[in-house]
Amino acid sequence: MHKPFSTGLVWFRRDLRVADNAALFHALKNCTKV
Repeated sequence: MHKPFSTGLVWFRRDLRVADNAALFHALKNCTKV
């Protein structure tokens, strides 16, 4: 089973669109703080 992380960091390289950002989606899903 996957152990969730306590803190995640997402680096926005081009824009701040969060609706279709896969990295942000997975960080929010697997971390308690982003």
